[in-house]
Amino acid sequence: QTLLTTWEKLHVCMPRYANFMAKCNRKDLKRPHVFMNEQAQAALGEFYLCCALRLRADEVDAAGEDSAKLLDLAGQVAEQDVEPFFQDCRDFVADYNEALHRRLDDTTIWREVEDGLFWHHSFEVAAAEAYRDLQ
Repeated sequence: QTLLTTWEKLHVCMPRYANFMAKCNRKDLKRPHVFMNEQAQAALGEFYLCCALRLRADEVDAAGEDSAKLLDLAGQVAEQDVEPFFQDCRDFVADYNEALHRRLDDTTIWREVEDGLFWHHSFEVAAAEAYRDLQ
């Protein structure tokens, strides 16, 4: 539930994240002490500020137009809110089973025929042994 609530707040910032990714250059990683170019840094800052506005609007208002405070807030949001959220998303999908998903998707044709058949075939796919034990 928390993932979806946070996603509802942050989804409007994702085009800024895509912009950051588009500005990243693999060659930057090979230069000493540089892990992203200035355009990528600026785009990443915009992304985190967008997230700050969505997650901590009062703190953004309190920072006003103070660049140092806004930059600090962007860093806090990155470390305390956004990156943990991204990790929670990765954890959530870590055990995703594409083959099972495809097999379950194939059972949807039975819904057009009859709901009971849809559920029967879905349970056979998702939990065959437990379903057999219940029959």
